[in-house]
Amino acid sequence: MGFFDSVKCFTGFHDWTDWSYSETNQCGQTRKCNRNCGASENRTSHDWPEFKYIASDSCEQSKCCSRCGSEEKKTAPHQWSEWDYLSEDRCDQERRCTRCQQPEDRQLHAWDVWQHESPKSCIQVRFCRRCSSGKEEKRPEDKDHSWTEPIRDDCKRSEQICIRCDQRKSKHEFDLHVFGSWEEDRQGHYRRRCMECGKEESTIIRPANFPNNPSNSNDTLRRHDDHFR
Repeated sequence: MGFFDSVKCFTGFHDWTDWSYSETNQCGQTRKCNRNCGASENRTSHDWPEFKYIASDSCEQSKCCSRCGSEEKKTAPHQWSEWDYLSEDRCDQERRCTRCQQPEDRQLHAWDVWQHESPKSCIQVRFCRRCSSGKEEKRPEDKDHSWTEPIRDDCKRSEQICIRCDQRKSKHEFDLHVFGSWEEDRQGHYRRRCMECGKEESTIIRPANFPNNPSNSNDTLRRHDDHFR
């Protein structure tokens, strides 16, 4: 074997022979490298026929290897009949395999529409139109409530109330302040304070709603420089 062939075999790129059975009536196969590097591989390769039912009233199937006699079994998909209710006032149903008679059951309700359980509740319920035991309940999500518009609670929080069930939810806000009028100090800065929490805002740019003539706006604007010292 030449140098390059030995490198190929060393790195796993062998020149394989065809697979061949090792023994008569056995399914073990082997193959070897044509370069005589000593590499070989083994596998099992059965000669399977199609699966066949083992009995007319069974869903079990089997097949045997025509070479070594090995057997495999499996359960074929059942051949189900239609679902049938067990009684007129119940929702239990049953069906059977037409081949092996294996049963399968389920419960299938005939649901009515969702409706609120009471005028003051956001919980919804629905009942089965067929049986007396079928009932489902659905707890309300946020979208299921009938919320009012946000109601200001304080400078950082608003509240909404469901008009049906009276549930409340709060929302933290960034700016719900009730600011007073803008006032100008001696440095030419414009300031205003929240009349509830005292938060102050300031700017060096003249606010758009600042009066053109401060001396004529005593009712809405107070000039008191000492307040901002």
